[in-house]
Amino acid sequence: MLPYLYLTVFFWLGGMLPLSASVPPDSLLRNRLYDRWQAVRYTRPDSSVYYAQQLHQLALKSKLPGDLAQSLMTLGIVERDRGSYAEAVILFRQALAYRERLTDAEELGTVYQHIALTYKRMGDFQKVASFYEQALSYAEKAYAIYLQHHCPAGSLASAQNTIGIILRDLKKLDAARQMYLSAIARLEPQQATLSTKDLSTLAILYGNIGQIMIANKEYDQAIASINKALAINTKIKQLTSLEHNRRNLANVYRLRKQLDSSAVHAEKAIQYSRQIGDPHRLFNTLMVAYQTYRDKGDYQLALALIEEQKAIEDSLMRVDKAKQILALQAKYDNERTRQLAEVTAQKDRLLAETKARLLLRHEGDLARIDADKSRDLSRVSARAALDKEELRTRYASASNQQTIKQLGEANNRQSLQLIWLSVGACLFCLLSGLLLLLYRRVRHSRAKIQTQSEQMRLLMRELHHRVKNNLAVVSGLLELQANRLGDTPVRQAFVESQQRVQAMSLIHQRLYQTDTTTQIDLNDYTHSLVDSLMAAYGYTPDRIDRRISVEVAEVDVDIAIPLGLILNELLTNAFKYAFPDLGATPRLTLRIWQKEGLNVFLSDNGPGLNLREWQTDQVLGRNASFGRRLIRSLTDQMGATLHIEVKKGTCFSLHIPTEVLEVS
Repeated sequence: MLPYLYLTVFFWLGGMLPLSASVPPDSLLRNRLYDRWQAVRYTRPDSSVYYAQQLHQLALKSKLPGDLAQSLMTLGIVERDRGSYAEAVILFRQALAYRERLTDAEELGTVYQHIALTYKRMGDFQKVASFYEQALSYAEKAYAIYLQHHCPAGSLASAQNTIGIILRDLKKLDAARQMYLSAIARLEPQQATLSTKDLSTLAILYGNIGQIMIANKEYDQAIASINKALAINTKIKQLTSLEHNRRNLANVYRLRKQLDSSAVHAEKAIQYSRQIGDPHRLFNTLMVAYQTYRDKGDYQLALALIEEQKAIEDSLMRVDKAKQILALQAKYDNERTRQLAEVTAQKDRLLAETKARLLLRHEGDLARIDADKSRDLSRVSARAALDKEELRTRYASASNQQTIKQLGEANNRQSLQLIWLSVGACLFCLLSGLLLLLYRRVRHSRAKIQTQSEQMRLLMRELHHRVKNNLAVVSGLLELQANRLGDTPVRQAFVESQQRVQAMSLIHQRLYQTDTTTQIDLNDYTHSLVDSLMAAYGYTPDRIDRRISVEVAEVDVDIAIPLGLILNELLTNAFKYAFPDLGATPRLTLRIWQKEGLNVFLSDNGPGLNLREWQTDQVLGRNASFGRRLIRSLTDQMGATLHIEVKKGTCFSLHIPTEVLEVS
């Protein structure tokens, strides 16, 4: 109803303008529709679809290639915003065909950039590297067109920004950084004379290179770059970019432990997110704000923020899952329709061939029988005519009997041939029917198994996600309870329990973020666990000498969970007892490799533990710590062996036999 109201209003306004006609020309109407589409694109999706369709109807009416290309581009952007990436690519390719007829190289490059961004979105959604590679090829093609036709610096910088974003998603941070720097060098000298569009591109470049600086822990340079972007976006009033800049500043100030500044930018980012009305942006901003207030110690506000983020996450997951289910159903229906059409066509073709073959054979046999019959009758008649006069009386009876006998034999042969033909046709039809039935059953079973497999994979990912969320809630409750206690052994026990829960939560987080539901990326998990415990005990990477080497790609989740708990206990022991009073630089060595099973070696340069306590039976009694009992219990559970050596620190060697890995 609202889009219709908008059209009615500016048709009425068109009648008030001082034009020669009461109805505005198509070009003016098209510009108004385009402006309305841009105004509601992010806030009212239904109205965005309506205005895009009206633009396309005007273009079909004018039949001008430029108008058709623009309207198809608008429809493609709408479909991309709705998540219909395949339809968006089809529309962009149609727009590309119209742009190629014209001589505007800049608009042609713009189409290639939109195709690149669509494939990039497909890569984000499906986590498939080939989509990023395809996106990169289209972005590079747009950049080559701009260079070849000497397009303005703003177009070249926009293409370089797109290439940099895709390189960043491909984890090629150095190449992305060089691309951003090259684009900034094009625009920065002309900043005073740039258009609003090119100023927006320059601000985006400053923000993007600031993100790479944050990843490289170049915090001062990152703050300077993002502040440049913030100044430009404030000038041109670009809300979406302002929200992104504020969120990044909140994150970098939090990493620098300047929590008051981080809180100010986080609140600004939340304000912009609510003003924009985009739940994805609000979700990301709430996470940054939660981390800031958690580090500040304002746990009540942090808990309120994480609860709001959880509600948004659940709603977004429901929408994404509905889209996935609809896509799977459409794919299944299309495949089933195609297979049924193929089977029906094949059945009709086989029946037609069989029918034609039987008819030809039947006609040939009938013709042969008729020919034999005619030849025999002619032969008998001729012989009877020649002997008629001579043997009329003597051989009349014998001749008649011979003729009757020959005719009977011919009839018998014909009947026998017809019987065999009927039997063969029946057998052929029966075999054809059985083969067709078997083929349909096999096809149906295969499709059903594939559908059940996809459903099971989705259910497993949902299960791991819910387990991760529950463990995160338990961890948060333990953290809140520990913060209420003083510096007592009880508080330390809560903190250690929270760390054990986080170790298990990391495993389930990795499981639902990947396509596999039973294998864990051990390298990624190990580094995340070490970083988490370092942060928990107040160590930074520049204060500790880490030597981590993981030579095993993936392990089964049944091995990963007890192994992660054992590593958590051993690392906690090192951070808690080995490093605090150490005069030299703390050194932590962790190596995991595979040889005749799975081997883990962990050592520190601390004063060393009392080896006799580990070896006596008393350790297993009531006086043994929970951590030591947990290590011994999990080691025995896996059928592994643990060796401890005190030599310039403490060395732990864990060996899991090959038989245990194969059973898992």
